Amino acid sequence: MTQDVPVREETGAGEEKRPGLFSRLSGTFLRRREVGIFAVAVALLIYFQSANSAFLSQGNIRTLAQFVAATAIVAFGLVMVMILGEIDLSVGQAFAFAPIVMYLAYESLFLTLWLALVVGLLATAVIGLINGVVRVYFGVPSFVTTLGMFFFLAGVNVILTGGFPKIPPDGGWINQAFGAHPWSGIVWCAVILLGMHLLLNYTRWGMHTFATGGNFVGAREAGVKVDRIRIGNFMLCSTLAGFAGPSKLCASTP
Repeated sequence: MTQDVPVREETGAGEEKRPGLFSRLSGTFLRRREVGIFAVAVALLIYFQSANSAFLSQGNIRTLAQFVAATAIVAFGLVMVMILGEIDLSVGQAFAFAPIVMYLAYESLFLTLWLALVVGLLATAVIGLINGVVRVYFGVPSFVTTLGMFFFLAGVNVILTGGFPKIPPDGGWINQAFGAHPWSGIVWCAVILLGMHLLLNYTRWGMHTFATGGNFVGAREAGVKVDRIRIGNFMLCSTLAGFAGPSKLCASTP
């Protein structure tokens, strides 16, 4: 004896309509964390342009690029520290310390400008290393540690310069590449921005940085070397601040 099984006819009315390419792209875009910042930037751009028609002129954009680049580069390093729930208040003095060391290495040690630049960056990396070690191994809060480093470097900077500004060395195309050219600062800013984006989103270091800042105990139990991550990011923060400093020194070349 056979039993007829009702066959369910498929109709096009019940099929779900797949979203189109534009819908998928717009959905992906709106889920990004940066969308809010981008929207605010566009709104400010429209406001300032409507208030002053010269805002988007070539001269004004060039001036803004020269002033914004150094601050943005310093901010890139601070982001890495703040993700960890820490703060670095010494970046302002590290910003000034690097070009001073660079100048002294060039004038007193008779190094080439390239080597002097490397020495300046290494000096700021040591500053970040000290901040990280004091925070990690001595348990001093980063606010206190870096505030103390800020005042220490402020005194050291005055001692090294004698309280007088120094004339930046003339390195020719090196000065042009590291700040003397009107667009060099913003180009470096864009390059570092791309590098930091890739570091945070597509590398193990970035993943471990988010893990350490999000759940310190859980990250440590999962095998993340949290102490190395914290010290390394303090060093990266100070080094980026130091990199922004020589760009300002080169930009002031007469």
